[in-house]
Amino acid sequence: DVPLGLAQDAHNPSIMIDTLGYGYGEHTLKVTAKDWQGNQRTYDYAINFDNAELKVSSLNSGSTATLYTWNGTKGEQIGSCQLSTAGSCDINPLTAKQPLLVEISGGSYFEMATSQSVGMIGHKLTSLVNYTGQDVSIAVTPITHLITSYARYLVDQGTEPAEAISEATNVISELYGFNPSTLMPARVDEAARGALNESEKYGFLLAGMSAWTEEARIANGAGNQSFYNSLLLAQRMGQDIESDGLLDGNEAMFGSTSLTPSVYRNGFADGMLSFAQSDKNASGLPVNNLLAYMISTAESTHALYAGTSVTPFDNEGPTIEPIEFEENDAFSAEVGLV
Repeated sequence: DVPLGLAQDAHNPSIMIDTLGYGYGEHTLKVTAKDWQGNQRTYDYAINFDNAELKVSSLNSGSTATLYTWNGTKGEQIGSCQLSTAGSCDINPLTAKQPLLVEISGGSYFEMATSQSVGMIGHKLTSLVNYTGQDVSIAVTPITHLITSYARYLVDQGTEPAEAISEATNVISELYGFNPSTLMPARVDEAARGALNESEKYGFLLAGMSAWTEEARIANGAGNQSFYNSLLLAQRMGQDIESDGLLDGNEAMFGSTSLTPSVYRNGFADGMLSFAQSDKNASGLPVNNLLAYMISTAESTHALYAGTSVTPFDNEGPTIEPIEFEENDAFSAEVGLV
């Protein structure tokens, strides 16, 4: 037992308690009252101290991270914070143990494949967590947005919200080989790295998606990444999986490009290869160190791809066949690399 103090005003008794000195969780507050005749009585009250922090990380800057309750749809707002230029901020939830949604809006998202910051206008990125009252770190990326969409699908099918978050997180973690919600992706466009760990895989996957959207932008004849970018891709992938619980395309479009299992597998793997071979890759990791992860992405037989056929990953660069000329021969041509 820890004495908290003595109320001095008999007509309006009150005691201020600084909860930061106590551990998180449930406590019992004992209040003893004594009347003018000396009669005494003790009352017990159950109280809860919540000193936990929810640490938000992202590839965004200048954005607002807002925390909501979540039961399959966005509920009551219970906190917010402004993301730093490093893409992080902290929120004190001050709420009971329950499913929570983090939603990022405003500011910009960083595309590693082009070193461009694209505006969040018209877009939001989300992430879900089963809040337990303990300190927790949560990433908010296009991949966590996919988890949110899949969890919404599961809730629509009758799954309880907390269970839907756990199941969706497990399925997408299994798909990509890491937990996207609790792991911060490495900025593989910045500092040199060591061995290929889960954080680097996460970074290369997002960089590969970024590179794929840049190729799609060019194919759609758009001038820059302000429209055809990873944010639009995240929305379209979310719509795809929320429609039937699969990443099977289901008429999802990225401009004039159909989103299919082939895009999600080979397209993203090719994007990773393109990024890894570019001058934007500052990870220091040789391309050969990444091949196993690219192949596992391209040739995945995960159930989310609905049993569609797999196309083997082609990790070879363009091949130019030599042409032999006779002396004094003249030759002129354009060579296109595909």
